[in-house]
Amino acid sequence: MFDLPRHKIIVPGLVDTVENLHVILEDENRILYTGTNRLGNHLIGAIIQQDFSNKVFYYYHAIVESPILYDFLGKRMNLKDTLRNSSILTIVTTDFNYKVIDYALINFEEIPEEYLPYETSFCPDIARSGSFEYCFSLKGKASDEHKVDVGEAGEADNKFQKILESALATMKDLPFNSEYFKRPAMAGSYKTNFLIEIKDSDNGLFPVDTNFIAEYLEKYLDYVVAKLPFGDETTIEQVLKSNEVQDIKLALEEVYYRSQHSTDEDKIEAVLAKSIHHSAQVIKQMAESLNEKRSFDRFELSAVNPDATQREIGQVDITYAIKVEPKFQSDFINQETFEKVVEADAVPKAYRIQVRGFYVKSGIGIADFYPDASDEHHPIRIYVASAVSLQPSVYTKSLNEPSIVTIFGKAERINGKVKRIRIDHADNIDLHLI
Repeated sequence: MFDLPRHKIIVPGLVDTVENLHVILEDENRILYTGTNRLGNHLIGAIIQQDFSNKVFYYYHAIVESPILYDFLGKRMNLKDTLRNSSILTIVTTDFNYKVIDYALINFEEIPEEYLPYETSFCPDIARSGSFEYCFSLKGKASDEHKVDVGEAGEADNKFQKILESALATMKDLPFNSEYFKRPAMAGSYKTNFLIEIKDSDNGLFPVDTNFIAEYLEKYLDYVVAKLPFGDETTIEQVLKSNEVQDIKLALEEVYYRSQHSTDEDKIEAVLAKSIHHSAQVIKQMAESLNEKRSFDRFELSAVNPDATQREIGQVDITYAIKVEPKFQSDFINQETFEKVVEADAVPKAYRIQVRGFYVKSGIGIADFYPDASDEHHPIRIYVASAVSLQPSVYTKSLNEPSIVTIFGKAERINGKVKRIRIDHADNIDLHLI
C-alpha cells in the first residue's frame, strides 16, 4: 500500500458506513458497496487491497452527491470518474470484520495510477430481490431543512401512489387487492415510506405468490424511474422491445403463472405498455413542476429491505421530462388492437438463441433470437413444456455461461418476424447432457 497522507483532519464518523449497507459485489469479502454515513450522506466503498500480514483491508470511501451516485449505479459513470468527482475521498483501513480502524483524507490527484480503478470499471448489474416498501424522499430547497409545504408534499405523495397503482394495475385480473399505507421514514431530508399490503380476495382459488409480485414491482419502478430516461430508445415501440421492458414482462408473466391464471402474452404486453406510459407521464408531470416548488427541486426513490436498510433506485429532476418526452410522441400506445399476420411452424425446427432470463419451474423465458450466422438478433419469448426438471438444461446453460445454443421448437411469427418459440423439452432432452 502506498504512503497515506496524515496531515488532514476529518470529522469522526464521516467515513463510516453506518446505515443502508448494500453490497453490490463480493467474493469472499466485500468488493463494492454503497451506504450512508452518520450524517446521511451517500457513500461508495470500493476495495483497494487486502493485507494478509496485517489482517486488514484498504477501501476507498467516497462521499458523493446524489447525481454522481445514480450516474455510477446506472453505468453512466465509471468508478474512476466517480472517485474523481466525489465530494470527499478517503482511504479507510478496516479489520477483517470491516470495522474501521484508521482513515486518511486524500485528493484524487494524490493516488498513484496503479491504485486507481480501470477506465472500464463500471457498476455491475444490481440484483433486486423485490420489496413492498419504498422510501420516497424529497430533496433540495426547504426539504433539506426537514420542512416542506403541506400542499406540495401531499401532491407529491399522491402522485407517487398513482405510480404504484399503475404498476399493479397490470395484475387486475388476479385475485388480490392492494392497500397503500404511509409511515414516517428516518430523518435525512423529507422522507415518506410507502408500504403496500397484498391481500388475497375471497373469490381466489389459488393464493397469489407475493414474492414474485414484489420482484416484478421493483423491476418496474427501477425501469420507469431510473432507466427509461437514459435508454437509447426514441419511440414507444422501441421502449417495448428494449431488454429492460422484456425482463419486466417476463417477471409479470411469471406472476400470472404462479397464480395459476392463464393470460394471453399480447394482452400482457398491451397492459404493460399502457402502465409504463401512464407512470412515465405522471413522473414527467412531477418533473416539469419541480421549478415551481418552494420546498424541493428533485426526489429520490429507494427500496426498503426487511432490516430497514435501503437500496437506491433512482433520482428524478427536471431533466427527466426532457429525456422522456420524445419517447412517447407516437400514438402507438393508444391503439387498442394491432394489425397482425400470425404464422406458426407445423413441426419443430432448429433455431439459434441466447437465453437472457428463465424461470425453471414455469419454463417461461426471454432470449435473443439469431436468425442467421451473423450477430444480428432481436428479443423473443420462449415457452418450454417439460415433464422433467429444467435444471440443468440447455436453457440454463445458455443463460449461465452465457452462450448461443441451438434448440428445436415451433416458432411463431408476427408479420414475418419470429416473436416466440414454443418448445417441447422432449425434443431437446439430450441437449443438456453437456
